[in-house]
Amino acid sequence: MSTADSSVQPTDAALHGPPAPGDHRSTRGLLGDLLRRARGPVLTLVVVACLVALISVGLVLPTPGVLLLLTVLYAGFTGGLISGLISAALTIGYVALFYSLQGTGQPLQFAVEGATATITVSLAAPIVAVAGGIVRRRLDRAAQHKVEQERQFSQGLLASLQDGLSVVDASRRVLSQVNPRLCEMTGYTPDELIGLPVPFPSWPEEERDKMERSLEAVMAGRSVEEDSVFVRKDGTRFPVIVSRSPLRDQTGRITAAVTTIKDVTERKRHEGALRESEDRYRMVTDTASDTIISIDE
Repeated sequence: MSTADSSVQPTDAALHGPPAPGDHRSTRGLLGDLLRRARGPVLTLVVVACLVALISVGLVLPTPGVLLLLTVLYAGFTGGLISGLISAALTIGYVALFYSLQGTGQPLQFAVEGATATITVSLAAPIVAVAGGIVRRRLDRAAQHKVEQERQFSQGLLASLQDGLSVVDASRRVLSQVNPRLCEMTGYTPDELIGLPVPFPSWPEEERDKMERSLEAVMAGRSVEEDSVFVRKDGTRFPVIVSRSPLRDQTGRITAAVTTIKDVTERKRHEGALRESEDRYRMVTDTASDTIISIDE
């Protein structure tokens, strides 16, 4: 077994495969999406609270609707249409209350100027929310399209490899990705392999300790290459060369171990045939030498 302080830096995160149900990556993504959608309405509430606080100390902004419309636009752009419409509803409610109190001193009883301003904001807020939501949706779709293109490229790359490839998740120590060639070599389907914990069924019993040690070496940041034997689903064995390297994220943290498996059955067969040929040649030359010596005597 040889080791080196190096690492693989694939350009596509699709090597990890889709997150499993309950995966901490999936949970973090859901929480992040909820926070993104909540930012706009929360900002609107903060602005409303600040405006109320200013009014309580005698400071009144002449056109609070403009400021609040900006928060609606922000909500729609960052959180999507629903987030924008929630902010729009908050804005309309505050503006209606503000202009009625400023004009007549009674909630929802408007002077002409206040009624005009309230109607204007009530019409503008949903339009601004929809505009921000449309822009957000187009950006999201463009991002999703790019991710899908990268995923398809990655899957095509994996499928084109002549050697088997597997990815072991660093945190859960399970197979998160395999390529078609590995399935062809071992006789297992992707569904039978993905999600399996260490040790894997293709590892022979007598090799498992060695393979687990090499996997841990990779998780510690080293690259490993070794000769080994794999077991097919039908129980037959074949010789392989296993190369493992760590996969790191943008921060340098090791997230997975990438393993390539090269079937060297034909190479071993040719090497065996060559050795047999050399042995026969050596035997013939030795016999010929003995015959010559006997004749000379």
